[in-house]
Amino acid sequence: MRLFVGIEVDDAVKRYIYDVSMALKAKLGRMRASWVREENYHITLMFIGEVPENEVDIIDEKLSTIDASKFSITLNVLGSFGKPPRVLWLGVEENDTLRNLADQVNKLLGGDTSRFHPHITLARIKSGVPRNFRDTLNTTKVRKATWDVDRFVLFKSTLSPNGSVYTPIKTYALK
Repeated sequence: MRLFVGIEVDDAVKRYIYDVSMALKAKLGRMRASWVREENYHITLMFIGEVPENEVDIIDEKLSTIDASKFSITLNVLGSFGKPPRVLWLGVEENDTLRNLADQVNKLLGGDTSRFHPHITLARIKSGVPRNFRDTLNTTKVRKATWDVDRFVLFKSTLSPNGSVYTPIKTYALK
């Protein structure tokens, strides 16, 4: 079973992200990319990977011990990972509470947050990055979009020919 821990995105914010994503898709034209479906927008706190089904309860027990406060997330910047770019994302403002939550999750499950860069993936780029890619990101207006976070989720990720399907396994309330 393929698992990750993440934060769901508010439905109204998902609609806004989708609009930004489709505007970028139009501007970037011939770039070959796999664009993330609206229902799959999330922020990953930790990618766990393949886990035997009998270990899910152990992960659940550990995640149930997390003590973190509710907080807000604000999206504010477009960016990419890789050279040439391989992932197009929408990033969040620096947030100590979010970082603390990610630190707790990773410490309990043996992960590493030294490279934690909270974002929502918009597309996985395959090829054909246009010369104006960076300029397009810099000139695309991104308004700040904020939502309140009162929980985090253990997700199952199922790969399919039509893209990944993310299924919540367990939800954990924040205080």
